[in-house]
Order: sequence, then structure tokens, then C-alpha cells
Amino acid sequence: MQTLRNINSRLELFVDDWLIEQMDGASLLMHSPVPQEVALEFNAPWEGPISYDPVVMKDDDHYRLWYRGCGPVWENQYTAYAESEDGVHWQRPTLGIFDFKGSKENNIVLRGIAAKALCVFEDSNPATPDSERYKAIGVGPPVDKRATLRGFTSPDGLHWTPLESDAILVAPDDPWPMFDSHNIGFWDATQGHYVAYMRGWIPPGVRSIRRSVSSDFRNWSEPEFIHLGDSPTEHLYK
Repeated sequence: MQTLRNINSRLELFVDDWLIEQMDGASLLMHSPVPQEVALEFNAPWEGPISYDPVVMKDDDHYRLWYRGCGPVWENQYTAYAESEDGVHWQRPTLGIFDFKGSKENNIVLRGIAAKALCVFEDSNPATPDSERYKAIGVGPPVDKRATLRGFTSPDGLHWTPLESDAILVAPDDPWPMFDSHNIGFWDATQGHYVAYMRGWIPPGVRSIRRSVSSDFRNWSEPEFIHLGDSPTEHLYK
């Protein structure tokens, strides 16, 4: 007996067998990435030897990239910005927003602890004002030794304003670390609210993923672990 799946006009990835009734002589295969040319060489002094937590999006007729510049301590973290016409050749614009060692000739858009793992997204919520068209979730200062997340808004993706001084999310009071990875946020048009995914740890120390929702990007539900049915317990990464 066939099971009908009504997905309307939305896109669905073939990551499991949810959309597949049966397969004959076929299988699901995750292809290996193929290295290509270097997109950006991290040779600016505020970028450090490595960079990760990148966010890339296509915005109108060009691509935009936000990425972390790694300093020796959290207070020296930077979020830098680059853009491209084709997604292959990238340029660092001189933005003149933040001072770095006496000069604003750089592409820094945020600095400090929040720049450690900033997740930027363009807010497609039709009720969002133009002044908050771009939003981001970043790491915040600890509260009672518990990790926190802060919210940020921007009209252009370059000039960022933190939300109120209170954190939007505070880690549960348990012995396991949290918010120590890229914390993903976006507007879910299907469900009509904001969604955030962040790391959690299941005893005795297995990485898993928690989920929280919000109607206004300010007030969030208590993070809960996502459920994967009868899947074996294993480390999960975002």
C-alpha cells in the first residue's frame, strides 16, 4: 500500500527514505566534496590563521559572506565581510566601521565575544521593519557562569545593533556545555515563527541538537532536544 506525501510546492531533500516508497537497484549516496580554487586567503591581521562559522547568501544580484576572524581570546574575535558577483571571486570591501590598531581600513562588521560564532540571516518575515531586515544570533557573555546567546539586528547586514541587554537564551543549569558551536537561526515561513538550533549534550557527553522558537525574535521557548525516533545515540553536528 502506497503512502502519499503532500509537500505542496516546498522543496524536500532526499536525505532519508521519507519520500521514497521503494528503491530497486538504487541507493542514497552522499557525494564527497571536490576541492576547487581558493575563495579567500586569510592574510589580514584581524583574520588570524583560520576562520570558520561562515555564512553565505545570495542577495539580489550578488553573494554575501560573513566569516569569523580568530583572535587569541574571545574579546579579540571579529566578524568580517566579503562579497562576490559570481560566488567564486571574492572582495573585501573597506567598510570603515571598526577601528583595528588605529585604522578603519578593514572589512570588520562586529567584534568581541558575539563575533565568535555569528549566524546571519535575511529576515523574510513580512512584518519585519526595514531597520531589522537582517538578523543574527551570537554568543553572549555568561550569566551566573551559564552560556548565553544574544540577538542582533541590522538594516544592511553591515551595521549591527544588539537587542536589549538581556540574553535571548540562557543555557540550562546542567553540567554540560552549550552554545559552543554555530547557533543557527532563521524565520520559518511555513510555521510562522523564528527557529533556532543550538548544541546540547546528552549524558554521558554525546553531542546533540536543541531547538527553540520565537514569535518576535526577542522571547524564546526553552530549548528542547530534537527527536530522531529510534536512531542510535551518536554525535550530531549542525
